[in-house]
Amino acid sequence: MTGRIAVRQLKQAISAGPIVNLLGFNGQIEGGGVMALGYTLMEDAKMIKGRYITENLDTYLIPSIRDVPFTLEVEGIEELPEEDRFGPRGVGEIGTVAVAPAIAKAIHDATGLWITKLPVSPETVLASLEQRSERRWKKDVNQASS
Repeated sequence: MTGRIAVRQLKQAISAGPIVNLLGFNGQIEGGGVMALGYTLMEDAKMIKGRYITENLDTYLIPSIRDVPFTLEVEGIEELPEEDRFGPRGVGEIGTVAVAPAIAKAIHDATGLWITKLPVSPETVLASLEQRSERRWKKDVNQASS
């Protein structure tokens, strides 16, 4: 087991109202989704007391073409409910919003672990699995000695 997370597909349904430029809409949502993959799984700008300690960006990882899921699907929902008082929305960042929670849920579904810190590194996943294993072992030992 490596702890590495591989996102094979990213499907997003975005309710932003009427789409004026389909190519631009899809590009914004796909780009935002890939950007969110980066900050969910690899981008780690370390800080201490509110100051960045990551000084050199040559070690700061961002997604490359190899990290982009095989399947990217975008569904534009153009019909807004009548009671929607905000109307059509811009799509500049909206493609980033649900990616991290979706990946966290997928990790939970696969492992039973809730990872609560970003980025989710392979080391974090492996350490969490190890901690869970130790807790179970201690529980079994305690029950056996009772």
